[in-house]
Amino acid sequence: MLELSMLIGEGKSRKVYQHPIDPQKVIKVEYLKAKHFKPNNEVEYLYYAYLKKKNKDLSCVAKCYGWVETKEGRGLVFEKICNEDGTLAKTLREAIAHNELTFEEADGLICELIEYLKKNTIMFVDVSLDNIVLRKNASHNTLVIIDGLGSRRMRLKFKMYLLFPSFAQYKIKKQTQKLYRKFKQLTCKAKK
Repeated sequence: MLELSMLIGEGKSRKVYQHPIDPQKVIKVEYLKAKHFKPNNEVEYLYYAYLKKKNKDLSCVAKCYGWVETKEGRGLVFEKICNEDGTLAKTLREAIAHNELTFEEADGLICELIEYLKKNTIMFVDVSLDNIVLRKNASHNTLVIIDGLGSRRMRLKFKMYLLFPSFAQYKIKKQTQKLYRKFKQLTCKAKK
């Protein structure tokens, strides 16, 4: 059983810790326990396994390594997204706020990510700019999704997305439009 001590981030229902043994990984542990709440880790794990089984290109998604028991509860292990120099990648929101990208660079990267999602039929449902990080490399910067894949809940609609790719493409189109609107709103505010 792993003891977690270094908190990296916190969302609405999960805390993200540095893996105590492997510095290249993080562990997401849920802390919200309500009757109506379907654990995000369960849904995300099932969706990641589905994508792997379908041989999807997962190059713009943090790798999922499976389950681990911790003193904080059962956790899901993911790749820690770092820049080429080893520093922790910043969220897209942070990178834009700190002027680490021009508008044109950010716009190009977000359009690349949107095309990637459509081409690979990958559902990014929690389209927060905090769920995307900027991985800096000397040759080419890339955006990587670190959270929010699949579905928020395990319902019939989610199963329909898995069974019918055209239904999933409709959802992807709606969500990527929403993502682009959020990006434009943020960049407009940053310009002021």
